[in-house]
Order: sequence, then structure tokens, then C-alpha cells
Amino acid sequence: MKSISNEISVDPQGSAGTSQWAMQVGRMDPDAVLRWCEAPEDASDSPVQDGVGSAPVLGTDGLIDQTAIAHAFSQMYLIPVFDPPVDEPLPVDRSVAESIPKEVCEKHSLAPLADDGFTLEVAVACPDGLRHADAIGRQLDRRIRPMFATADVVGRLIAALHDSTNRQDGLLRHAKAAEACDDPSHDERPTIQRPAEQVSPAERPSDEIDAAKRTLSIGAASESDQAIADLLAEAIRQDATDIHLEPAGDTCRIRIRAEGRLSVHGAFSVALYRQISDALKLRSRVRRSESRLPQEGGFTLLRGAKRFHVSLQTFPTAAGESMVLGLRELSAVAESLDALSMDPVQLARVRTILQSSHGLVAICGPRGSGKRATMQAFAAELNDVTRNVCSAERRGTVSMPGINQVLTCEAAGLGMTQTLQVCLNQDPDVVLLGEPWNAGTARLCADAASAGALVIGMMRSSDSLSGFRRLCSYGDSAAPFTSSLSGIIGQRSLRRLCDHCRRPTRPDRATAQRLSLTQDAVLYQAAGCDACDQSGYQGTMYLYEVIRIPDEIDRNDVWNDAGSVTRSASDFKTIARRQGVLTLAEQTRTHLLAGHVSVQDALRGGTVMGSRS
Repeated sequence: MKSISNEISVDPQGSAGTSQWAMQVGRMDPDAVLRWCEAPEDASDSPVQDGVGSAPVLGTDGLIDQTAIAHAFSQMYLIPVFDPPVDEPLPVDRSVAESIPKEVCEKHSLAPLADDGFTLEVAVACPDGLRHADAIGRQLDRRIRPMFATADVVGRLIAALHDSTNRQDGLLRHAKAAEACDDPSHDERPTIQRPAEQVSPAERPSDEIDAAKRTLSIGAASESDQAIADLLAEAIRQDATDIHLEPAGDTCRIRIRAEGRLSVHGAFSVALYRQISDALKLRSRVRRSESRLPQEGGFTLLRGAKRFHVSLQTFPTAAGESMVLGLRELSAVAESLDALSMDPVQLARVRTILQSSHGLVAICGPRGSGKRATMQAFAAELNDVTRNVCSAERRGTVSMPGINQVLTCEAAGLGMTQTLQVCLNQDPDVVLLGEPWNAGTARLCADAASAGALVIGMMRSSDSLSGFRRLCSYGDSAAPFTSSLSGIIGQRSLRRLCDHCRRPTRPDRATAQRLSLTQDAVLYQAAGCDACDQSGYQGTMYLYEVIRIPDEIDRNDVWNDAGSVTRSASDFKTIARRQGVLTLAEQTRTHLLAGHVSVQDALRGGTVMGSRS
């Protein structure tokens, strides 16, 4: 059992004067807190004089506006605020109570919120708590995700986690936190123990339903907990990307999107759906009582040694509040470029694009086409000590040592555009944008590419040409984008037919004409067998079209000097073909004739080009 007494000690005379700071915060209004935090160490114009400040004095009367103080700290440190509704139960997982003893929580005014085995979320009441949380993270081998909270909220959390009677009368105050910081016995602290079930991911049980239930459980198991656990387990089994919960009349329809297609997966009763909705909102930390406005949240799900981020999107409809759950695996490492299913010519072309010292690289494709995996593979290829690589992401799905991953924090006003600007201020050689471009981020990326950085981003489009046109539509003029564009990678995913049960078929006249085939051509359709779990499909294939600019395409053939697109889609494809680039439509047609994909899937993703011979 290892002691952490030396790791979380606080120097009362530290550079920031943290001990005295914590003592005086309770006597200051939020603006004064920020002014004092930004003042030099030896500043003598302290806003607190003779125990009197512009805000009510913190004492036994408890008149201080703790919420305003928490938001002031959030603004300064760019750390979100944990501010649950007073009239609703706290979203706590009692299993994390073993992570940090009650004595440590009370002494340093902090409380654990969630622990997925990799990241420990901690609520802290004052800046000193950040130091203690970091030390606890080192002791438990966890990455810390801190959140500021009021002292009352931290007290409620401690009571909910450690008090079996769930009493809430032990509310902590900032003054008590300050006294703990200056306590002479500060170094005599209890040891923090790692829970036995969190020793390592490999030792966790592999049963997906039990794992989901453990992660989602906030109290005693209930029918809603079981339903959520079963639903998530089934979605993970199908390798699904989304779960749709849609109320209609006296039932709630369940649909799961797997391999790009939605399918019905039963229904809940309205009464059970209300319980499920409350449980999901509570876990995702959104307001349970709000059903008139869209809300966004999420949580982490454990399944054996794998972690998944489950995002929650709620939106009101005429039939009631619908929900969409998005599942994304939080991979341990990024795949290499060679792991992508590109042919040698495409790989060589991509590596040539990535060797550019500057320019704009667009990864284009519809949702579920694997753009994020391609982005991560590009990052792994570019990650070396000779480059300063920065990424702007909403959530770090893959840990990439050596890359400065900057995460957004909407609660602190750090949206995607602001996060991207933070990356650009770090003198980067390479910038990765982990979310699809919009008008604001696209213009910033184009400016950074023109200034000497290699910028890689994603766009939702059907192919490279439509992605190029959309990129050029983001500004008043297309010139900033056309002048900096270095390469476009278009991609799409297709379900691969099961070789054991695929069924031959003949195209009808309309399909044959569209594909420039005779009606005697042999195509294939899905059937279903035990080998493919009656789905008719086995796995997913990814197709790519890689176009280098300007080396492989003459800019004057595609846009004029004013930066306006001048040629049609067919002209663009003709130019790409002249350089040996097979379009996604051509590749799809090849796989269709080879019996790898069905006619329905091939035509659903876009027009399949007919033979030109």
C-alpha cells in the first residue's frame, strides 16, 4: 500500500500563493477573483481588505455565491463546471468511492465522479484541488479530468459516495477547504487504494451485458438498467454506430444502424422508455426535466478490455422526445497507414501528399465511411520528433503520445473554432481537425495552410469532387482554398456479401441500362446463413480515391484564376482518370461485377458508372 503524502502536499508560500488564495476566494466576487489571479505575486492591491470584500463574506451564514466563483475559476482555467440541479439526484457511480478515501475527499474538498480505468473524473472546489487531483491520478495511474464545482456540490458528492444513509448535512465550505490546505498535519494522509476490479483492463470480465450494467449502474439494478445494458450489448455485438429510440404512440421503436443501414430492433413500452430516458440523461449529465430543447451529453462504457464513448443526442418531436446514441470505440492506439485497405499506388500517392511541408488535405466521405480512422492513420504517419503536430478534437478517441491533442470545452467557451485557433497559436508544423469542417474552421485551416502548415481535415461528402465543391462554397471566394489545396482523399464503405450464401441474380432492364450491362449479366444479392448470422454480409470494405493537387491535376483545367470552379463533374473525373485515379464509382462497379457487393448497396451510395468501352 503506497502513501501519497509527499505527492499531494501544498506549499503555502507557492508561486501562486494558493493557500492564501483559497482563504480569500470566499471573500471576493468573481471578477475580483480573476483580477487577483492575473496580478503579480507581490501585488499589494488585494481586493480583500480587513476581511471585507465586494461580495458577502464567507462564514457560517453561507451567503457567498459559490456558483459564480466556480464559473470564474472555470473561465480562468478553461475547465468545465459540474453544476447538477439541486432538486435532482447526483449522477454518481458508487463503485468509484473506493478510488479515493472519504478522509482525502473531505480534507482537499474533492470528489470522484467516474472512473473507466483510464480516466478519473474529479470535482474540485478550489484551484488547490487540481494539484491534489493530479497527484491522485499519478498514484492510481489514471489521467485526470477535473471539473470545478461548488463546495456544497462536492459535499453532496462525498455524502452520496461514502455515507450509507445518504445524509447531505455534511456540506463542505471553501473555508474548510482552505483550513485543510494549511493544516499542520497535512502530510499525514490516508493511503489511496486502487479498486481490485480496476487493476488492469485485461482482468475485467468480458461478459458484455454485465460490463454494461456495471458501468451504467447508479444504484440498485432496475428494469431500465437491464434494458439499457442489453441494448448496448446488442449494438456492440453488431458493431453498430448508432441506436435510435423513437417514441410513437404507446410504444418506443428501437432502430440500430450497423454497416451503414438502419434496422428495427423491437420496441419499449412508453412507461419503460421514460425510465430509460431518465437513466440515460442522468448518466450523460444532462437535465432530466428538460424535454422541450435538444440536449447533448455522453458517457464511457466498458466492455471487457475495450472502452466505448456513448454520445447522447435528444431532440423533441411531435410524438415525444427522441434519442440517438452514438457508439465509438476509444482505441488504445491509432492504426498505421499500412493498415488501411489502400492499394500500393494509393499508399504511395498518400505518402507523397503527407511529405508536403504545407498545404490543405481534405478527407471526404459520407458518415460511417472511415474518415476518422484515415485521419488517425495520417497522424501516426506524421508523428515524429521533428514535427510539432497538434490536433483539435471534441473528444480524444485515440491516445497519441507525441501529438498535442487539444480538446474542446464548450462549458468554458472553448468551441471547435476556438480550439483550432489555440492549435494554430502553437507554431504547428501539422494541424489535424478531428471534426468535419464548417465555414469558420475551413477558413482558419486554409489560412494556416497558406502560412506554412500542413492542415488535414474531414468533410462529409459523397466523393472527392463534391467535397472540393463544398469546400469552395464555405467562403465568399474559393481562391483561399484552391490556392492551398494539396490533396483530396475520397472514400466510402460497402458491406461485403457473405461468400457462403450470396445468391446470383439478373438485373432488371432499368438497372442494366444504368450500369451499361446486358440483362444476362450475373450479379449477386444477400441471402443469409449461419456463417453470417443470417445477415447476408460479412465485414466491410473501404474504397479510396486519392488525388494529388497540383502535381496530378492542372489547376487551370479545374478552376480559373478567380478561384471559381469552371468544369463539370464529368470533366473532373476525366482529368482524374487521365492521371490514373480510379473513382469511387468505378471501383464500386468493379466490386459489383466481382460479386463482392450487392446491387442495392452499390446504387445506394451513389451512381455507379457504366462501362465506357
